[in-house]
Amino acid sequence: MDRTPRGMRDIGPKEALKRKKLLAKVEKIFTTYGFAPVETPALEYFDTLTKKSGDEVRGQLFKIENDDTALRFDFTVGLARFISNTSLPKPVKTYRIGPVWRRDEPQKGRFREFWQADMDIIGSNSPKCEAELLAAADAILADIGIKDPTIRLNSKETLKDIILKSGIDQAKTQTVMRELDKVKKKGSEAVKEALQKEGIDDSSLKTLFKMIESKKKEFVDVDRLEQIIEFAKLYGVKNISIDYSLARGLDYYTSSLIEIEDDSGIGSLAAGGRYDDLLGLYGTPSPAVGISFGIDRINEVTDKE
Repeated sequence: MDRTPRGMRDIGPKEALKRKKLLAKVEKIFTTYGFAPVETPALEYFDTLTKKSGDEVRGQLFKIENDDTALRFDFTVGLARFISNTSLPKPVKTYRIGPVWRRDEPQKGRFREFWQADMDIIGSNSPKCEAELLAAADAILADIGIKDPTIRLNSKETLKDIILKSGIDQAKTQTVMRELDKVKKKGSEAVKEALQKEGIDDSSLKTLFKMIESKKKEFVDVDRLEQIIEFAKLYGVKNISIDYSLARGLDYYTSSLIEIEDDSGIGSLAAGGRYDDLLGLYGTPSPAVGISFGIDRINEVTDKE
């Protein structure tokens, strides 16, 4: 009997119709908040995808045999390449909906082909951009029946500051961040063991996790995070907190990091952050920030019709 490849699925009429209805609601709020659609190819040059994505993503790409292209692993890289080579007036607010592919280990809520819905603001470094994205995200989740989601904020600059103040060598900063991104999946002890294998001593690890768990506001970029929260409150967005343990594995993030969850335990329903340096790798530089929704996960946690 023929089977679908690992991490891939056939979608029947009932589930496909449910997803279409969900995407219609998402797209309606995108447009209500002034975001306009863009489209980029499913295939990008391998070098384009790997310029600022990190070694872990490089290993997850579906590379086309005997070619220098690969399937996109997210929308952000293609968007950055596209916008950095256009003369669109800025700031520009865009959205994109469709499938992406990662050669990841399949598990509950995680597939190798999955759908994302992204919204991005390019051309402004104001914290009001993050607040507007959070407001739109909050409106989308409320509209599809996910009430009072938990919104966690951190900053890559804040996390860098914490890592350095822990006595860890600056050259290991990116490695530490990638491992910290796995805390929720593997647990603190497993991450500590991995960091020990990377040469991080016990004293630094103890200080690192103590600082991550603290509520202190003495770290770099915390003021900006508090500004984002205050601006988001003007939109009526609640349940936002600063969480120093939040890390995103992708190397292209530069400052603010965002993760949105509900109480289902399935993981993040939406996530993103600021990637101010990414566009400059492909053309004209410009600050940028975005949030991506995991459509398949959202489908799993919403009530079956």
